[in-house]
Amino acid sequence: SMKKIKPFVIAFIAITLVMFTNDLEAQIFKNPKFGFRIAPNIGWLKPDAKSYENDGVVFGFSWGFISEFPFEENYYLSSGFNIVFNNGKLKYPHKLNDSTGTLYRRYNLKYLELPVVMRLRAPDVSGFTFYAQLGFGGSIRLDAKAEDKFIPKDAGIVKRFEKDKISEEINFLRASLILGGGVEYEIGQSKLMLGLLFNNGITNVLKGNNTMDASIEHAGKSNFIELNIGFLF
Repeated sequence: SMKKIKPFVIAFIAITLVMFTNDLEAQIFKNPKFGFRIAPNIGWLKPDAKSYENDGVVFGFSWGFISEFPFEENYYLSSGFNIVFNNGKLKYPHKLNDSTGTLYRRYNLKYLELPVVMRLRAPDVSGFTFYAQLGFGGSIRLDAKAEDKFIPKDAGIVKRFEKDKISEEINFLRASLILGGGVEYEIGQSKLMLGLLFNNGITNVLKGNNTMDASIEHAGKSNFIELNIGFLF
């Protein structure tokens, strides 16, 4: 639940800051690396409202830039920014004009994400290094569109609406926990990264009220799993 997750996030950030500041002068600007990443993903929405259901996963994509700073042996602080296309599907009761039925909605959400991640590396083996990471992501909504299909209860005409702007129905900020791991391969002074990351939304991304029952608020968290491919130099 949110009450359990929030103390964990605060504790993690506090520990990170303490470790970071203790070695700031001696380590943080020693051998920093910079690079870029691309990552195909599979996204979904986890509804948190009565009569709302997940309707499947949707492929997405992200790209961005990476900065990495060593501050202890095998410990690294990583940040940067990502442009994330995070998608998903929901179905829920809906009223359109005088008809009631079910709305099947595909969400196409675009965010600017600013991650802060702690990365722990295992010892190098023949140029390969395995790593695990844990962090926090803060995102700003850049765009939001929907593809809708409305099916009335009375067997009326199915109506479709393509790529409608729905920014007013999506919260401006999104927060998430980032967990994952992978492997790196050294190429001279550079590194090629390949990993699997789980971006677990911890805040509600939806807003507004249901058209059939105004007492029900839209609520759901967005999540995605991505294949992270990066290059540091």
